[in-house]
Amino acid sequence: MQTIKKLPIQIILFLFFAGCLASFINTGNTLAFGLQTKCIEALVENRTIFLDNPLDKMKIFTSSYTWDVFSYKDHVYINKAPGQFFLGAIPYFFLKLFGITYANNFNLSCGIVTFFTSILMTSLIMVFLFNISFNILKNRMKSFFVAFFAGFGTLLLPYSGVLQHDMCATFFLFLGFYLLFYRYHISNKHSLYMVLLSGFFTGFSFFNSYNAATIISIICLYVLCKRKTNEIILFGFSFLVGFSITFIFNFIVFGSPLNFAIVLYSNFFHQSHEFSLSEYLPSISKRIDLYSISPITAIEFYSPIYIIS
Repeated sequence: MQTIKKLPIQIILFLFFAGCLASFINTGNTLAFGLQTKCIEALVENRTIFLDNPLDKMKIFTSSYTWDVFSYKDHVYINKAPGQFFLGAIPYFFLKLFGITYANNFNLSCGIVTFFTSILMTSLIMVFLFNISFNILKNRMKSFFVAFFAGFGTLLLPYSGVLQHDMCATFFLFLGFYLLFYRYHISNKHSLYMVLLSGFFTGFSFFNSYNAATIISIICLYVLCKRKTNEIILFGFSFLVGFSITFIFNFIVFGSPLNFAIVLYSNFFHQSHEFSLSEYLPSISKRIDLYSISPITAIEFYSPIYIIS
């Protein structure tokens, strides 16, 4: 008991959040996001970023709203930013060393990979939120509730239960912002390293999700508003390093820095006679119904605590 009391509050919170979030891992999410496992498996077992499966056999991952694979130069690729697959490949590589694979124990493999990616990243985000809140509120209990409601009352909760591209990007965006906040409001010790790392992680978030662009611009604006020329230059340099990883990947895999998976995916379905892109992408009215009206999927129904948080 004395040992626990001596631990920093951040470590205790991290372990608490990680344990709680891990209890929500379930086979329903595992099966629904089974497509992600295919690319992780290909990276670790075949050293490729494409799938060996024929396109017609990937129909099991088709829903009424999305079709997430496309064919390019005789290979099948997943229509997602690639960062999540490389992150998931790290724990899966070690699992495979112990003989645990998606082929022989799918649910266990998915659960462990999810824990060592999304669960740990979400738990760190909640600790970052606690530190930011404590710096502002100077109250541990209030800061805990800020982190608690954000972690268990927003989309962080369902996204933490799967290895998903937006979850990965959210972590790196939050890490990039937290490093800047720490440098400007908590401690300026090692400030230049903080700025350098912040720039890299902010740029790297784009490698994990193309949806990160808006938040990236806000973090960049945050740096510019501080009007510290040397730090703006350092941030800009490291940001370009992290941001360029996406374009280098596109060039190596798809032959052009501007060949994003989403672009090739769209072109494939516009040219395909077998599938119609409009058949799988919902209209604006369907999206409004999905996220705001439907009692099955609307956020105010399945996560009413979101309003409180």
